[in-house]
Amino acid sequence: VSLHREVESIDVAELNPDVLAVASSWFADINHHVLDDPRVRVRIVDAKSHVAATRQTYDLILSDSTHPRFR
Repeated sequence: VSLHREVESIDVAELNPDVLAVASSWFADINHHVLDDPRVRVRIVDAKSHVAATRQTYDLILSDSTHPRFR
């Protein structure tokens, strides 16, 4: 999503801040340094709860959900 310049803002909801640290340090080349993009706002929050509680509307919601038993 961050590769599309017409996207004005990107909200990231993540429960575990360690995931963000790993994404920045280990996968920055793969994720195109997305967390350094000025359009990105990171929230340490449960995404489902955030969407239920906010007045913010979203054009698109992406989820990379995995069950812990699957690698």
